[in-house]
Amino acid sequence: MPDAAHPAPTTGAASAPLDERRLLAELANCFGAAARAYLAFRGFEPHEAAALAETFFAELGADRITLESRAQRLRELVLAALRTSLTGANVRAPEPDSPAAARHFHERWARALAGGALGAFRGELERSHETDALAVIGPLLAGPVRESHAPMLAIALQLEPASALARVHLLRHRFGETVRSLAAGTVCATTEIDSELQEISRLAATPRAGDDAAIPHCRACAGLLLPDAPLPLCVSCLLRTGTGASLTAEAVAAAEADAPAAGSRFAQYEILEEIGRGGMGVIHRARQAGTDRIVAVKLMQPAFATSPEIRERFRRESRAAASLDHPGVLPVFEVGEKGALPFFSMKYAEGGNLADALPRFIGRPRRAAELMARVARAVHHAHERGLLHRDLKPANILLDLEGLPYVTDFGLARWIDDPGDLTRSLVVLGTAGYVAPEQAGGSSNAISPRADVYSLGVLLFEVLTGERPFPGDNALAILRRAAVEPAPLLRSRHPELPRELEQICDRALQGDAAMRYSSAGELAYDLERWLAGDAPRHHRLPLRRRLRQWMQRHPAARPTVLGALGLLAVGAATVVATRESRDPYQGTKSKEAIYFVKRAVNLAAARRDAASLKGAVEMIERALALDPAYAMGYAELSRLHTTAYARRWDHSEARARLALGAAEEAVRLKPTLARAQLAFGEYHYRCRREDAEALERLRRARDLDPRDVDIHGLLAVVAKRRHEWDEAIASAREITRLEGNKPACWYDLAVTYEVVRRYDDALAAFDRAAFLAPESTQYIANRGWILFRAKGDLSGLADFTRRVPAARHFDDEILSTVLPYRLLHRDFDEALRLVHGLAPDFVLEDSTTYWPRSFLLALVLSARGEPASEALREAAALLEAASVTRPTDARVHGALARVYAMQDRPDDAAREARLGMKLDPIETEPVDGPDRVVDLAEVQLRAGQIEEGCTTIRGLLAIPGYLTVHDLRLDPRWDFARGFPAFTALSAAAVR
Repeated sequence: MPDAAHPAPTTGAASAPLDERRLLAELANCFGAAARAYLAFRGFEPHEAAALAETFFAELGADRITLESRAQRLRELVLAALRTSLTGANVRAPEPDSPAAARHFHERWARALAGGALGAFRGELERSHETDALAVIGPLLAGPVRESHAPMLAIALQLEPASALARVHLLRHRFGETVRSLAAGTVCATTEIDSELQEISRLAATPRAGDDAAIPHCRACAGLLLPDAPLPLCVSCLLRTGTGASLTAEAVAAAEADAPAAGSRFAQYEILEEIGRGGMGVIHRARQAGTDRIVAVKLMQPAFATSPEIRERFRRESRAAASLDHPGVLPVFEVGEKGALPFFSMKYAEGGNLADALPRFIGRPRRAAELMARVARAVHHAHERGLLHRDLKPANILLDLEGLPYVTDFGLARWIDDPGDLTRSLVVLGTAGYVAPEQAGGSSNAISPRADVYSLGVLLFEVLTGERPFPGDNALAILRRAAVEPAPLLRSRHPELPRELEQICDRALQGDAAMRYSSAGELAYDLERWLAGDAPRHHRLPLRRRLRQWMQRHPAARPTVLGALGLLAVGAATVVATRESRDPYQGTKSKEAIYFVKRAVNLAAARRDAASLKGAVEMIERALALDPAYAMGYAELSRLHTTAYARRWDHSEARARLALGAAEEAVRLKPTLARAQLAFGEYHYRCRREDAEALERLRRARDLDPRDVDIHGLLAVVAKRRHEWDEAIASAREITRLEGNKPACWYDLAVTYEVVRRYDDALAAFDRAAFLAPESTQYIANRGWILFRAKGDLSGLADFTRRVPAARHFDDEILSTVLPYRLLHRDFDEALRLVHGLAPDFVLEDSTTYWPRSFLLALVLSARGEPASEALREAAALLEAASVTRPTDARVHGALARVYAMQDRPDDAAREARLGMKLDPIETEPVDGPDRVVDLAEVQLRAGQIEEGCTTIRGLLAIPGYLTVHDLRLDPRWDFARGFPAFTALSAAAVR
């Protein structure tokens, strides 16, 4: 099926072959039946039609037939190519083409499209255990759903009549979305989907059945049914459910049916009254069933249920609020979706909001400062979790009965540095008068935590004075004023207010984001110091800024001040002109040499293959021919030679000597060049495994250029190997400071924290990585593992398993989390289904595992308490063969040790386990090495060496690594040892 990775050709191009032509299997699967039907209609025998269709798709996949055409739909392109192929086919001359044959092709495609949608619909019913209701629900996929259907649906679905109607509307909506998604691959643009569906619906329409009741007819339109129709609905009616109008109608109907009224029940809540409405949600006061707790329940307004953008904004709000745990943030109790309506429940703040309570703070600066210090602390907590609020205003600050504030309403929140911004227009920009000037700049990435600091400044100004610094309702006009005019001083409005609060407020309200407090935490800190009677520390602006604002407020004095500044500028310009350039590639007068070195570095980093590296080496050699004294060229040349050696593209001693010689020349030419020291460090680490020498060189490089990310990256790696964990963490943290918008940097930091068992820090870093790359399943999975290792909490892994489509559970990256989760959760039937779904030659590989399918099967069968001898025999044979072809792969020997142990071959198991430990010793492999020691512990325990095995595990729990007592407690791997008292005592211990 065509997909987003293989878009259809651009409309109107004279010669526009499909971008990255679709794979043969996709085309054959999508259009095979239609092609065979077309050929059969033209007179070919069934076996001839099948052979011709197979040949056609094979030649199409081999590029011997093109899909070049002006046609706007893929089905028309395929038909045109089929005609071209047929004209030159080595068979009897075909009959002249006819419109009827083409119609037959399109009709068969329409049937395939409807059939695919029905298959997905059956899957939806199976997942929700509603398969038995297909006979009742199926006929209602097209045509009107009336109130009179409610009793029948209530019985079939075992729901209340209103809920049953809502469920059917929702199923119709999802069926229509499926039809639409399948049809999307046959058009050039999503705007063409409706016309495509209408066209193929028309082509698939059949004559009406009239009054002849003996003829099967469509329940919705009375048209003739196909002989093999799975439901009493024709293809034409089924396809029309995917049009935009039909989708909208069903979504609205489903949402309205689910919308609660006062006194009704919604999910587990009794709705008491509506207490507020926002831009996209309705808030109800409700009572939670079973607890009598009064909560606030926010639901999406039914009218917005059809808007994907608004649904996504609502989802983000609930996700944002639920991710925060701070006494100043309104806590979220539950996030869910009932029918078509997303919702979340929160603490009910009985004191109202700050907008109504403002009079209680005006003229009372200490009380106002206490309030805003708490609010700023809560906002700073959100920023530390990677979240911007972007709509701070009095209505979004709720109060409890004691007057304590809670930040709420994250409807415009955005994850810091997330490029996928849903809120770019002024319609959802924020509230006039509270948003920072840069928030209207058009680029979401330009917005930083300082935007929320500005909003906090407005709030502080307002609670102290009762008015905003720039009043008005025109957002653009206010933003323009805030960008060019200094905010009015507090004491210009209320002279009795303390000067320190004036300065704090003025710092927060700077139109230039760089001049504001760098964080909400700094603002809170200054307010807290003022409340304690101490002088604030961060409130004073730089002298040049104060001078500029003084001149703006006193224009008559401007000429005199500017004259004095002109004299100072002459001296400053001289200093700036003599500063050494910070570009690390400087050091030669040849701009061409600089160009070649930069291009070589970029090529090697982007392509990462032997051919690209060879080209990069040639470029640097050209640069050095232009300037033989160019130290940077030799440094980068050394690094390229080291890469070729380390990746075994040329693992020869001659290549290693080239790397060393180039590094030595770079240092000789310029001993203070940081990249030259980096090249030496890389050589010692990658070519010689001389970690101590490498670490010393890398430390010198860091001291010479503390802003070089490559230096910090390699320093972190080598420091880990030397068990210098504090230094490794410091380097990883420095990388996040230098390149904090790259999720991989946060991921590396999180993994380091995880290994040293600093789980809270690891969780925060993984959260930041996931916020920056929300589509990355790897980051979501690792977050789940952190929760498990820290607390034995499987909820994160369960959430990951639910969020990833079931079809992807067989992918290596996904399976490495989903299968262990199923085992930890004791869902052995599902684990067995996963393993049976793998190819016979499948091997699960990651940094610590090399597990063939037969080994996975043995693990699952053993966990279920079933015989696994046959699977173990097959696994042993495969791993023994792998140990010959991969003799230095510690993962292979570790897996083989486990297999031998499960086969009751203790001597063989111990030999393989110790060989794995020798190949990946903890001394030099502190991250992956402990896994091989875990293999030894299992071997010892299975051999009856209880004290030795428990001693081994005790040692592992005392050093950095992934093993925790929660593994010992929950992993079926250790079920065989649970009867040993010493092991039981270990698994009951507290996590280190």
